Amino acid sequence: MSKKKSYMNSKNIIKEGFFDDLIRAIIPKSIQKNISKSAQQILKKELEKSNKKIQDLEKQSKVLRAKMIKALEKQYGYKSDKKKVSDFIKARK
Repeated sequence: MSKKKSYMNSKNIIKEGFFDDLIRAIIPKSIQKNISKSAQQILKKELEKSNKKIQDLEKQSKVLRAKMIKALEKQYGYKSDKKKVSDFIKARK
């Protein structure tokens, strides 16, 4: 029978958050709060950038949808229902 390897080794200690717990025990709470506030501000800025990017992509999607409707209208000579086209596109997401 083979022996089981130890669960904790130098790689697993880092993964288990040993150093995080150690640092939290050593650093005062006031400094921890300042660090977490700055991290939250960074994440908030990234979230705002992502939301702006999503809004820009939604605008592009609307423009492309309008172009597609015009192209279909030009090619087939039939005015399609814009609501049906937008519902179809939303269903494809």
